Amino acid sequence: MDHLSDDDLRRLTVALAAVVRPGGWHEPPRLYGLLPRQTSPRRSGALHAGGRRWLRLAEGDPYAFLDTVRVSEGDASALALVVCGWATTLPFGPRSRVRSVVVVTPDRRQCTALERRDDPGGMVVDDQGEGPMLRALLSAWITDQLAGPPPAA
Repeated sequence: MDHLSDDDLRRLTVALAAVVRPGGWHEPPRLYGLLPRQTSPRRSGALHAGGRRWLRLAEGDPYAFLDTVRVSEGDASALALVVCGWATTLPFGPRSRVRSVVVVTPDRRQCTALERRDDPGGMVVDDQGEGPMLRALLSAWITDQLAGPPPAA
């Protein structure tokens, strides 16, 4: 197992957010796995961020692929879900494109980087997220016990 400290988790989340930024604001949701340090460097197709390699595991509707993707600690040191969408300030503020990068570890720690297109320098980093998508992402980890279906969204 490749243990990540809380500082590592935050640094890797911000680094991954910076690397996926040039992709634009309309990219499909993607799931990445942080390759363990001992993984052979010959793995092709890896994305480099924060001095580490991330391998794309899935793309498309996260509600669909998170029902089927299962990853062990030996496969990845962390999982990252990158999604773009719309957000608005309440009650009736203007809508804006946003990008969310959520990184979770096998021991259920998490960090999120949020960016708004209309605030290019204002990345928000948070480790207190909650919700059905985060629970579904955390359920992708396989433990020694049998993994059940992800929680209902």
